[in-house]
Amino acid sequence: MKNSAFTKGTKTYDAYRQLYSPDALNFIKTRIGLNAKTRLLDLACGTGLVLREFLGTAVLTCGIDLSIPMLTVTRDNYRDVVAGLAQGRAERLPFAARAFTAITVGQAIHWFDLPEFVAEVRRVLEPGGWLVVISKYPSPTEPIRPLYEYIRSTFCADSLRLTQATSLGDIAGIAAEGFGNRERVVFEQVIETPLDVYVSNTLHSPDLDALDEVARAEFARQFSAALRRHAVNGMLREQYFNYVLAYQCMKPA
Repeated sequence: MKNSAFTKGTKTYDAYRQLYSPDALNFIKTRIGLNAKTRLLDLACGTGLVLREFLGTAVLTCGIDLSIPMLTVTRDNYRDVVAGLAQGRAERLPFAARAFTAITVGQAIHWFDLPEFVAEVRRVLEPGGWLVVISKYPSPTEPIRPLYEYIRSTFCADSLRLTQATSLGDIAGIAAEGFGNRERVVFEQVIETPLDVYVSNTLHSPDLDALDEVARAEFARQFSAALRRHAVNGMLREQYFNYVLAYQCMKPA
């Protein structure tokens, strides 16, 4: 994934991006044993949507991302409490061995080279520490996302097929790298959004954001017309699933 894909409309992205289920976030805090001794790293932290859930409790909270604009928003929003931010890749972390007791990844693991990512996580994670990955996708029975992808495909040649993403399963090769105590939990979440806000939000996906104004306006017109049949009193209601996968580091690198 090119860094440039997440450099435009960053502040708008931060405003519209939906949070994860509170139950899923509370599960993560319990699983990693979040306390004043926790040293936490959030990979592909973006604008800090996951990272901010741990600020003020963990003794050390760091984030890393490829996008400088994303990191700038995180810095501006949480400069008084975030311990450190770095530009970089999950496959090549600029941190010392055993620097962290917990590592989180929110809606980003599909961009990583998994073997390199796992090796780096084991290197910087303290034995006994936790790697927790969370991903969120709409229910396969929801009609809105397929409509979105179909209409978007007429404007964007290489449009990302989000509904083809499978629910988070296992991370290949992670057991052989010294991780165990695998736990997978799924949390349901219902999100309601005004129709006009929903359409406006979609315009800030990386590929639509790159279109000219005429094309963006035409996409918005077509998508809004398609969604009206699914809106009740101007509101869209979608069921999402939050997939949480946790592993404990059983031995040092």
